[in-house]
Amino acid sequence: MGRARRGWVGSAATAALLLTALGGSTAPSTAATGCRPMTGLLSTTPSTFALPGGADVRIWDTGHLANSLAETRIVAVHIPKGTLTPKVLTAPKIDVSRTPQALAAPVPNAVVVVNGSVFDPVRAAVPVESQIIGGTIRKSTRTLDSSVAIWGPGSHLEVINAQLSGTLRVGATTWTMAGLNWQSVPAGGVSIYNYTWGRSRHPAGPVSLVIAGGKVIAKRTGSNATLPPAPGQLVVTAPSGAYSTALSRVRVGLPAAVSYREIGTTVWDKYPHVKVAYPTGLIMAGSTLVKYGVNNVTSCVGRTEDLRPRTILGFLPNGDLLVVAIAGRGTVNGTRWGGASDHQAADYMLRLGARIAIKLDGGTSTTMLVRRTVGGPLVRIDRSGTEYQRPTPDSLAFLAP
Repeated sequence: MGRARRGWVGSAATAALLLTALGGSTAPSTAATGCRPMTGLLSTTPSTFALPGGADVRIWDTGHLANSLAETRIVAVHIPKGTLTPKVLTAPKIDVSRTPQALAAPVPNAVVVVNGSVFDPVRAAVPVESQIIGGTIRKSTRTLDSSVAIWGPGSHLEVINAQLSGTLRVGATTWTMAGLNWQSVPAGGVSIYNYTWGRSRHPAGPVSLVIAGGKVIAKRTGSNATLPPAPGQLVVTAPSGAYSTALSRVRVGLPAAVSYREIGTTVWDKYPHVKVAYPTGLIMAGSTLVKYGVNNVTSCVGRTEDLRPRTILGFLPNGDLLVVAIAGRGTVNGTRWGGASDHQAADYMLRLGARIAIKLDGGTSTTMLVRRTVGGPLVRIDRSGTEYQRPTPDSLAFLAP
């Protein structure tokens, strides 16, 4: 391809030289009892191609096997530091989901796209944790959650512990915000829903206040308490208890103002303990597979040991990023199988040179798309492009200049 690649594995010998240089280890971790061992797939010769903006792709594939559930395809996109810019893609409303293909279609310089957050199985379009797009907080809570954040003038991609910090002031009274567009009504404060929530009914306590034009314009109870906000409106509610009682005593016409922001602290030592006050993008981070160069998966029972598709972000010691999809070709009763266990996935990421690796949503959600040219067609590379693509609450794209 005409230039040196950083952070790649082409053979066992290459892996040893590369990971020694990066301070890693080629040896698979000591597996707990019952863990599936890592296969030798990464020791085979991958197919490769370049992407616009400086990234490149390697693909390892077992091909078709007698046991389709044992078939494995590993797709790894290497994004050198300072090349592609990360961006969160979402549908206009929180209660609406879109396939990664649909989300990325209007973004011609999105040359790498993967599925994003785990979502609420009851409200299928709602991500389980916080979400920020274009610097706007769409959904958050006071409870700390582990998130993938985009922040800073260099558009750093970082893992942070994030939480909402906000207040509602009505008349002379100030309340703490417990949630914004959350899929439940958290305790410990008031929850607020805005037009970004969408047109479906939202969770609510016994009473909700409607705010517009800087004042309380209505009070709702019963089934009306869950009515979605109209454009320009905020709906304020709280679970049964002191906060809900206080809301019920508010007079219509009182002045009202809301102020909130997302705050967080970086988790890893790339930017140790840096406060992240205004992320420009944020989606849920899943479990940590690799932590400081060590396989972090300690349990190999139940779902973690299943061979399922996985979507993973890996951070290399030199600041480069790996975006990885591990899949198979097995489908049972409409559910995708084949790929890797959590422990295997962690060992694969270690073999690829990652010092930190975290999961995004996986299973049937796992999807990786690329554009070979800016403005060109989006091509699925983790599985066949004709296969079903699951709608998700958000996707993570990487943009070429």
